[in-house]
Amino acid sequence: MKFLTTTLARVLLAIPFGVIGLMHFLQPNQMVQLVPDYFPQPMIWLYSVGALLILASVLIMSNRLVKAACLGLAAYIVVLIFTVHVPGLMGEGMDQAMNSLLKDTGLIGGCLLLAGQQRRGTLVR
Repeated sequence: MKFLTTTLARVLLAIPFGVIGLMHFLQPNQMVQLVPDYFPQPMIWLYSVGALLILASVLIMSNRLVKAACLGLAAYIVVLIFTVHVPGLMGEGMDQAMNSLLKDTGLIGGCLLLAGQQRRGTLVR
């Protein structure tokens, strides 16, 4: 049971972030459309965020600097909510924006929960 609630839970939280980070590099033309118009140099933002998502995923899976990675992901998701999802609630894609906002709110909770269980960069055992 301990494996299920520690190692497996940590890896399952990290995998989607790594996949999304890879998508930033493998499908940049589709992903760049999600960068808000008011962000300068959208491709730089796209590749930077992709690299940071992959880094955070690797750190969480390897159980290194998990607290920093999770807090960074939570901060990133808060920015994502306010720059993408909240404006989306005002437009035509309100249902999709609400679904994404709720999903990302849950991911923030998971990241903060995992960060709170950390001590000195590794999972408390």
